[in-house]
Amino acid sequence: MINQPTIAIGLILGTLLPAFAVNPQPQVSPAPSLSSISYDYVEASYSHAWLNDTPLDLFDQQDGYAIGLNKSIGQNMFLFAGFNQYFASESGRINAFGYDVDASGDMNTLGAALGLGFHVPVTKNIDWVIQAGGTYSRLEVDAAASAYGYRLELDEAILADGFGVQASTGFRIACTSWLELDLLYQYGWSNVDLQLLGEDVGSADADVHAGKAAIIFRNVGVQNLDLVLSGLVAESVRSANAGLRFNF
Repeated sequence: MINQPTIAIGLILGTLLPAFAVNPQPQVSPAPSLSSISYDYVEASYSHAWLNDTPLDLFDQQDGYAIGLNKSIGQNMFLFAGFNQYFASESGRINAFGYDVDASGDMNTLGAALGLGFHVPVTKNIDWVIQAGGTYSRLEVDAAASAYGYRLELDEAILADGFGVQASTGFRIACTSWLELDLLYQYGWSNVDLQLLGEDVGSADADVHAGKAAIIFRNVGVQNLDLVLSGLVAESVRSANAGLRFNF
């Protein structure tokens, strides 16, 4: 025999359960998160640079390209590698040893970097990034000068190259699902061997403090393909860059 309390409970459940089945409680979906910041990509860019304090006071601008690779090697670490090369060809009138001469020249500079990076999430959409590694740089100037009917051509009139280190820190900010902002401070130091007219003239230390900023437009027409617009400001150079990045 079924006791009355049990029947009462059964009637209540039988009345309420169908109501809940017909009118379920609404499910609250989590807010959509922004696209994750990628540390696995290859990129290539075109660059234009404005120069200060250049050899022979002849070169004030350069055009070039840069390529780079980032590869994560753990939850918070990544490997980075980069290469860039710039070219300039100029002519003008300069003062050499107290004489005004017509001069022309070609300047070729290149640089390479390899190192490790570490990133720490500050918020869901902001990473603090630290990078450090080794660098190699080279500058070569071929020059020609003419005065009073004489012309002198000099291959590798100036040659400088050396190894160094660089470190940078800053933030990568996912502003929206399609836009990222990167802000970095970079310090570089190198020891450079210098040759003039084929003769060794010693070595010198050089250091650079630079600020870098980049705007990344994500998935521009093709999945995982980003448009990257960036700039660099230092005491001796300013540059503007535009390129593409493929995330893998």
